[in-house]
Amino acid sequence: MPVSALSHLIPEARKVADLADDDRVNAIQRDRWINYSRATEALDRLERLLQTPKRERMPCMVMHGDSNIGKTLIIAKFMRNHPPALDKARGVEQRDIIAMQMPATPDQHRFYSALLYELNAPFGARASVSALEHLARGLLRQMNPKMLVVDGGLPPAVRKSSGAARVAEPAQVPGERPEDQRRAGRHVGRAGRSADRRADEQSFYAVRDPALAGE
Repeated sequence: MPVSALSHLIPEARKVADLADDDRVNAIQRDRWINYSRATEALDRLERLLQTPKRERMPCMVMHGDSNIGKTLIIAKFMRNHPPALDKARGVEQRDIIAMQMPATPDQHRFYSALLYELNAPFGARASVSALEHLARGLLRQMNPKMLVVDGGLPPAVRKSSGAARVAEPAQVPGERPEDQRRAGRHVGRAGRSADRRADEQSFYAVRDPALAGE
């Protein structure tokens, strides 16, 4: 196709326009990042969180909203901005960000199993929680990440004793059973304020905590 007929396109798009029909269709159907103001704000906040100097109590961030509004894509974009690198001297992959999917039933065993899966670490499905925790913390110490991102529905508290993340504690409602509390999705963040959330809302957590790297 003559260049003059494609002058209104950016150079990258001109290359796609010159491809065969099937190749153009495949290119059109790929994921595309389209920036918008709230996404930019979220990425800026994540970047500031990532660059926070190490201190005794590291901050964290919770982002929540209706399903399918782009929260996972924001995390994917953030991770593309910070790709992993190989430490050739040690033979260890260095990742500033570890992102994982929160299990459907986020008990400690499933949490550590999901984390180890993202770390590409072999583990026994019947291993004890303490064994999984020991393996996960050892790998995190070697990889030395700066941030853990947990993507999924807002779960019950990830207890401090797990050494994984201080994210949120469940709000105590008098007379409410634990299963009703989980269904309602009521949680209290660090500021101590409760928030009622609809069942179709999802969340991700970005956590900076020295315990993640075993420091």
